[in-house]
Amino acid sequence: LVKYTTSSILDLSANSKQQKVITLSKDTCLIRLAKDLYGLQEDDSTINTLKVTNNIGINEILQLKKGREIIYYV
Repeated sequence: LVKYTTSSILDLSANSKQQKVITLSKDTCLIRLAKDLYGLQEDDSTINTLKVTNNIGINEILQLKKGREIIYYV
């Protein structure tokens, strides 16, 4: 039981993601930011993840302003 529990905890920690927060130092667009933080996928999943995580609306898709805080996971 101890061995199983230890193994399960190690698996969880290896697969979990840590939340990070950055403050934008300059204006950028959502696509470029997603590329820099996650890399781009053919299905645009990294762009959508960043958009949903940060409540990015239609007004911010083309330009995220300097000073905005962005949450991402690594």
